[in-house]
Amino acid sequence: GLVMFFEGATIRSAVGFRGNDLQFRDGAAFTNLVAGANNDQWYKIDVEWNVTTQAGKFRFRVDDGTWSAWSTGYSAISANIDAMRLYADGRTGGSAFYIDNISAPEIPIASVLRDMERPVFLKTKVVGY
Repeated sequence: GLVMFFEGATIRSAVGFRGNDLQFRDGAAFTNLVAGANNDQWYKIDVEWNVTTQAGKFRFRVDDGTWSAWSTGYSAISANIDAMRLYADGRTGGSAFYIDNISAPEIPIASVLRDMERPVFLKTKVVGY
């Protein structure tokens, strides 16, 4: 499974399963969050993006662990992420997956307009490769 983050029609970043690994897009390559992810195991993935103080970058973590370094993904966000697309096949013929929950933090609406770090919580389960 793969989750892609869009600004308009432009893909800005992605996180998901590629083969046996849980990875995120980091520039021109993918970087492992979990190497050798276990089949039939749930993983909580936190995603944050920040337009102002981190120059339009993303960061990721698994199961409340250590955050990755800030990454530009495919390219830096210029205004804001306005869409997410979920791909069950990972767009690479990969694995099936499940989404248990997607949520944003409780932030006053005036703060949500732009530039805030906004986690998106995903729980995924590798079903097969």
